[in-house]
Amino acid sequence: MGMFGRCGGALGVLVLSVASLVAGCDFTGSRTADRIDDALRPLAGVSSVSHTVSRNGGFGPTSVTFDVYVRGEASADQLSALTHAFTEQIHDSRAFRSLNATLNVRRWPEGHHLDSTMYVELQPAAATPEPPWQDWLKLSRGEYGYEITGWASPSTYDRPAGTSLNVTLFDGKDRRPHNIGATEFATAVRRLGTDFPGSTSDWVITNSFIYSNDPPSIRSGHGLPTAAQLDLWEALDTIAPVHGAFNLGPLPGNRDQPDRNRIRLNKPAGRNVDRIAEEQLQLIRKSGTATAYTIDDAQITVRPGRCSAGVREPQPRTAPDVNLQSALRAQFETCPR
Repeated sequence: MGMFGRCGGALGVLVLSVASLVAGCDFTGSRTADRIDDALRPLAGVSSVSHTVSRNGGFGPTSVTFDVYVRGEASADQLSALTHAFTEQIHDSRAFRSLNATLNVRRWPEGHHLDSTMYVELQPAAATPEPPWQDWLKLSRGEYGYEITGWASPSTYDRPAGTSLNVTLFDGKDRRPHNIGATEFATAVRRLGTDFPGSTSDWVITNSFIYSNDPPSIRSGHGLPTAAQLDLWEALDTIAPVHGAFNLGPLPGNRDQPDRNRIRLNKPAGRNVDRIAEEQLQLIRKSGTATAYTIDDAQITVRPGRCSAGVREPQPRTAPDVNLQSALRAQFETCPR
C-alpha cells in the first residue's frame, strides 16, 4: 500500500490515521448520512427520507439536513421516537456530531392546507427541547389554517431554547388582508386559545401566506395571548391595522428592555397619524397593560403609563417625527421628575 492509504489520497500515513479516527474515512459525510437514512426509514410513521450534506469547498461537511415525510396517520409518539432516533444518530456519528444538523419533518394532509412542516435544529453541546408534536398534529389535521409550521430550537447567543408554532390562516389567493377585519381575525385566534390552552410554545398567527408581512398579525411568547390582550389588539386594529406581540422575553443585546408587549402601527398613507396614534394610545393606557407602542416607519415609540427615558432603541430621524414622539410621550407617559 506504500505511503498512502485508501482514504488518504495524498495524505501521509500519520495524517491518514488521525483523519480516519476522526471521520472513519468518511471525509464527505455521505456514507454517514446514508446510514442515518437507513436507520430512520423503517421507523413507524415514516414515508420517505432524504438528506443534504452542505460543504464549503474545504475539507469535510459543514452542516447536514434530513427531510422526512411522514404518513398522515403518524402519531405524536411515533414522531417523538423519530426525533430521539435522529438525535442519537447525529450525536453518535463522528462525521456530524460537531456540526449543526436539522430534521425537517413534513406532512401533506388532505384538504386545503399547503403543507405542514416541523423544523428540529441540533447544535453541538446545546440541548434541543421536545417539539410540540401533539399541537402540531392537531393543527395539521384540523381546520385551523392554510399552512402550519413548527420549530424546536436550542439556545443561541441571542435566543433561548424553545419551540414555536406558526399558523397562516389563508392562502392569499381568494382572501386579501384588507378583506379580513379585526373581528374575524380575532375570532380565529380566540379559537386557537380555546383549543390549545396548555401550549407553552411561542405562536405567530398571520393572515395570508402571500401577504404575511401585512396586518393583521399576532405573535405571543409562551402560549397564546390572553383574552384581555386579544381584546386590546382587536380594539386597536379596528382603528387602524396593527401588528401585536405579547408575552415577549427580553430583546437580544438589551436584557433590561422592559417591553413584554408591543403594538406596531405601520404608518398609514393619507391618514392622520397623530389622531390614530392618540386614539390607540388612549386604549392602551386605559387597559393598564405594559405595552410599547411604535409607529414603524417613523421609529416613534411611546410607553403609556411608563417612561421611555434611558431605553436604548431607534429614534425618529425627521424633525416632524421627533416632535410627534415628544408630544405623544408628554401626553401619555409618566416619568419621574
